[in-house]
Amino acid sequence: MENYAASYGYNDIGVGQNGYLGDTTGTNPVTMVTWWDVIKWCNLRSEIEGRKPVYYTDGGFGTANILRTGEPFPYADWSAEGYRLPTEAEWEYACRAGTTTAFYTGPCTNPSGVDPNLELAGWYDKNSGVKTHPVGQKIPNSWNLWDTHGNVMEWCWDFYDNYPVTWQTDPRGPVSSPYGRIYRGGDWAFPAYFSRSAMRLGQFPNNSYSNVGFRPALNAAPAGFSLVPTGSFRRGDTFNDSGLALEFPVHDVRLNAFYMAQHEVTKVLWDEVRAWGASHGYTDLPAGAGKGPDHPVQSINWYAMVKWCNARSEKDGLTPCYSASGLLYRTGSINPVGDWTANGYRLPTEAEWEKAARGGLDGVRFPLGDLINLTSANYFGSNYSYEVAPNSGYNPIYTVGGEPYTAPVGSFPVNGYGLTEMSGNVAEWCWDWYSESYYSSSPDTDPRGPASGTDRVVRGGSWASLSYYCRNSNRNILFPDYSIGTGLGFRLARRAVP
Repeated sequence: MENYAASYGYNDIGVGQNGYLGDTTGTNPVTMVTWWDVIKWCNLRSEIEGRKPVYYTDGGFGTANILRTGEPFPYADWSAEGYRLPTEAEWEYACRAGTTTAFYTGPCTNPSGVDPNLELAGWYDKNSGVKTHPVGQKIPNSWNLWDTHGNVMEWCWDFYDNYPVTWQTDPRGPVSSPYGRIYRGGDWAFPAYFSRSAMRLGQFPNNSYSNVGFRPALNAAPAGFSLVPTGSFRRGDTFNDSGLALEFPVHDVRLNAFYMAQHEVTKVLWDEVRAWGASHGYTDLPAGAGKGPDHPVQSINWYAMVKWCNARSEKDGLTPCYSASGLLYRTGSINPVGDWTANGYRLPTEAEWEKAARGGLDGVRFPLGDLINLTSANYFGSNYSYEVAPNSGYNPIYTVGGEPYTAPVGSFPVNGYGLTEMSGNVAEWCWDWYSESYYSSSPDTDPRGPASGTDRVVRGGSWASLSYYCRNSNRNILFPDYSIGTGLGFRLARRAVP
């Protein structure tokens, strides 16, 4: 990390040391790092890996205000997917891994002496030899976490103060305290008593010690997104429902992990980003349409969606994905170039969309299985053999108020990846140019479509579509400048760093 620090603008992160009187292999926990060193290190690692940093010098969470040097009051963006310190509550929850005893290996039986339960789990004053040890040598807890008892104490996010007396959800500690920041977990120099799951201590954040280190936390996915894991899936199906070659041949495709938005972009989110974009160079984003603020946005063409993705990326302090003629794509109807290493928002590829829709299920027609009905998706029922009757006509729950008969996002059950409305409601634009030949002979890892074409791919069916069009493997096409459809929207994807 030292080799990267200066180039990213991090000029005062402490060097730290390899444990205390440990070996020289670099496998001991780092010590002699201040709380400030640690949160800046977390931001640096986030930037290196293309994640959005968590800590900023103000509450705007913009790229110009990433906390890189000094000791200004830190603001945490809890929705960011970058590295961070765990809160005190997160730390204890993870340490306990569902247990209620003093240690995850059992109760504390000898607080000041040799404790058989702590012997199994951690290094403390009676077994450490007065030094740190390489990580991972004791028994992990049931969540595969090592060394939460002993070896070194670990910095947490929270200021130290008395616990609140009321019920809390995701507590993040007081906003200030004269007693410093929390550290947890016991260490090589202290008795067994200090290694208990519940033990809490405080220290000033600009101090460093030979018995204090840290472990970072990481959000599983950005807020509103689900992780679609690395792996292969079978693309297409063998049902021959279309009678055409559009979904053949069935073939395996391997995708690297990515994030997929849990629901379609809403009208209220479109409006928020569009308003920001108007004063930041995005001068031709259309108003779009939507039946309500929490319904999917419609009447937007492919070009506008791509530009909006860039605008939201800039607004959120992420690296935009799309450029045109070497410049950030903000205006016009130009076929852009995608930067697949950027951490900003983008349209999913056709392969990503299908894998996400399947939700881990193989060889089924729909995101929830082989059958569909009006309680599992918003579409036009017509009694196909794979529909569960009665399914005739529009979904009656959403016909109030006239067309479009969309549902608020999140109205239907989620699939195995936590995604809703992958079938029906509105069909969704993908990145790829359409090509039958490319589909049948595409690369077997991360295919992104042909280099050019006349139509872009649309997936998923809509409120006005027959169930046939809502199948996981169904492929539709439209000119990218088409914008008059009330059954056409989009959802976002993002890069996920392994």
